Amino acid sequence: MLDIAAVCLVITALLAYLNHRFVGLPTTIGVMAAALAFSLALVGLDALGFAFGLREYEQSLLLSIDFSDVLMKGMLSLLLFAGALHVDLSELRAYRWAVGALAVFGTLLSTLVVGYGMWLVLPWAGLPLPLIY
Repeated sequence: MLDIAAVCLVITALLAYLNHRFVGLPTTIGVMAAALAFSLALVGLDALGFAFGLREYEQSLLLSIDFSDVLMKGMLSLLLFAGALHVDLSELRAYRWAVGALAVFGTLLSTLVVGYGMWLVLPWAGLPLPLIY
């Protein structure tokens, strides 16, 4: 599984370099556009019959990956870390009360909505209500 991540990282770095050198779009937009063009080119080659077994290899590769495991144990922590690196603390400090209030009240509201929804749905689905101690 580590070799898949290494190949994806190398391709992403190459696409980012080509974007920076020749296209000049912002990095995230440029890499996404290049990846879209790359994948459309692969689909086009497969439709024309020039893929030479690439589709079967891709399907077997995708079927071998446990996406839940990769997402929760690998990519999520890296994405959160990368996002935290770009937080401007002085900017966040200016909005600390709004951010804190939205975090607290958003969590409470979400908990109430999901809890009430489950309270309504569980008897309908034939599942017993959980006992409250």
